[in-house]
Amino acid sequence: MTKEKPTIRDIASNLNVSAATVSRALRDAGKVSEKLRHRIIDEAEKIGYKPNFAAKALRNQSSQLIGLIISNFFSFQIDELVSHIQSYAEQQQYGIILGVTQWDTEHEIQQMDFMVNKRVDGIIIKSKGLHESIDKIQKVALEGTPVVSLLDKMNIPNVNSVLVDNVTGGYLATKYLLQKGHRNILYVTYKQAQSTVGNDSHFSRERYFGLLRAHAEMNTLRPDGLVFYDPSSCEDNDTEGCFREYFRKNKNYTAIFAYDDQIAAGIARAIKAEGYKIPEDFSIIGFDDSALVNKWSTPAITVVKQPDKQVAYEAVNLITNRKNFSSITDHNPYLCPELIERDSVRDISKKCENYL
Repeated sequence: MTKEKPTIRDIASNLNVSAATVSRALRDAGKVSEKLRHRIIDEAEKIGYKPNFAAKALRNQSSQLIGLIISNFFSFQIDELVSHIQSYAEQQQYGIILGVTQWDTEHEIQQMDFMVNKRVDGIIIKSKGLHESIDKIQKVALEGTPVVSLLDKMNIPNVNSVLVDNVTGGYLATKYLLQKGHRNILYVTYKQAQSTVGNDSHFSRERYFGLLRAHAEMNTLRPDGLVFYDPSSCEDNDTEGCFREYFRKNKNYTAIFAYDDQIAAGIARAIKAEGYKIPEDFSIIGFDDSALVNKWSTPAITVVKQPDKQVAYEAVNLITNRKNFSSITDHNPYLCPELIERDSVRDISKKCENYL
């Protein structure tokens, strides 16, 4: 005998609340306390409730689908964002159509056409940012499909952006190192950051601007030349080998600010392979907060944590709140990262004072 699928009424009965309350909670439609909403979501997961997208789509004359277009799973942050976007979409009874373009502009345009033909209720996109893609995004938005740019600012009518304050992220990392007494801080980023084309490099520049801002604010002179451009890519991930070669010839710094956790992990392995210790000999700070890199590394790496849950939440809400979309086209959430202190930075401030 086939077991009947759990319904909203089952959740309501189990928690002794009304079906309307459960429905509002699952759609995040307000009028439900956060504590009760979380109880309802937990109960839904416990009994295996799955929303009926087709029924809701018929009622609302909506596809109940969101298109999500990414270049590839090139970083921990993208992995996290895809997971959180899907989770928030499901809570509001939406499904996700995922398109992966492998950094190919033609594929990006094809994916947008595919999403529009599927009549998605909106598209969330991490675009490569070349002119052809921008033109297509503008056309899609002007023809009535809401578009949200993930992490990249787009000055396009009817297109929203959900952004992370990378300048503040770089500032937080550098200020922390300066407060710990470090003055010679090496910034390590990908070689692609030297490009000025598309959206491949602005994150790195912004984090470096934050680094310079911290030096200026604390009135500390930054030595020239303390930037290493990792010639490996986030796909081949040979930071360890590339940095070992650099490290053997260059040790005129006490701390390293890594563009992301993948670079931080490669640097940590390289330093240990050369017979040095973290943080006793060199301090390091990462960016993202990848569990695989930071929490399980030895020592645990201090990091600037990305606000991935908030980014995903804002992106989904900009699509699902369609009734408000015309009034929020200037709404571009700008979210701040935070510093998570762990064990990879040595405090040498007292040592520096002894030399004064």
